[in-house]
Amino acid sequence: MKTDTRSTSDLRHDPLVRGLGWASALLGVPQVVAPAGFAQALGVDDTARHRAATTAVGIRELAAATGLLGRPHPAWLWGRVGGDLMDLTMLTRALNNYNGRGLGRTVAATAAVTAITATDVYAAVTRTRRSIPMRLTAATTVTRHPDEVYDLWSDLERLPDFMAPTWW
Repeated sequence: MKTDTRSTSDLRHDPLVRGLGWASALLGVPQVVAPAGFAQALGVDDTARHRAATTAVGIRELAAATGLLGRPHPAWLWGRVGGDLMDLTMLTRALNNYNGRGLGRTVAATAAVTAITATDVYAAVTRTRRSIPMRLTAATTVTRHPDEVYDLWSDLERLPDFMAPTWW
């Protein structure tokens, strides 16, 4: 099966793809530069484990931004979808391990990531097309004299004799 996708130049000028690229950049920079503050803004404790996870997510966001803004391809969009699912998993775990602080921020972050995930899925699906190349050919050989064939085909009462009804 052949996968047809929009060309890189088409996606480079696609406003949604560019917007998602900039969104990744704007999310990734603070996660890498100030992971403790970003984790706290999400309502998550400032532990080494949470800072490491935040930094890793930031690096992933920056990679997606580089791909979408530099050499856009639907694979980068699908990468964002996968990243969103990981983010939702981590936020759900944070909600399950709620310690009494920052619940509202974590719920808000989960809602925001859910909306972003819907946007990413829409962008990935609508910018990826799958097609199966087909070559359709047909030939009919009629071994009758043209006058005989004309007489048969011009007599509409005999039409059901040689044409299958496709509308019945």
